Amino acid sequence: MFPERMLYLTVEGVVVPRTVTRTQLTGAEPCRWSECRHLAYLADMVEPLEQLGIVLNSAWLPALGMQTVAGILPQRLRNLVVGATARGNRVIRRGKLPAAAGRREHLDADVRRRQPRQLTVLECDACSVPIPLRNDAVIVPHGLWAATSDEWRHLADKLTTQIN
Repeated sequence: MFPERMLYLTVEGVVVPRTVTRTQLTGAEPCRWSECRHLAYLADMVEPLEQLGIVLNSAWLPALGMQTVAGILPQRLRNLVVGATARGNRVIRRGKLPAAAGRREHLDADVRRRQPRQLTVLECDACSVPIPLRNDAVIVPHGLWAATSDEWRHLADKLTTQIN
């Protein structure tokens, strides 16, 4: 059974800049994003929420796998990760989404599969959010590290919305 609240967390462009490469994440000296203040602030925000799970949404998932992508998060956020929108390090199942499907298609399919009672999509690009989910999205076009106080407040409001 899935948590009642779900945060769909986009990695590239939200957690780390789009310019970060997969090699920088997995190389001998990977970036230390898990130590960044914006992720500590996000962890402080979500930690007290009951029944919250994080689902990773990243184009890197098929190549790197969920554990590697989750590894860039601080432990407090990593403990809340319940899955990913794309299958990582596995063959895309026949009859499911095509291998070339993007973040938007994976996000849409995952939301339909999990059917969370309350969801928040944290994304850097509105075009990557299916139209029916845009009211549940918080768009941070410059990433969490550069998010404004209004964007953080909007995220807090979405995450703490009463579950019906």
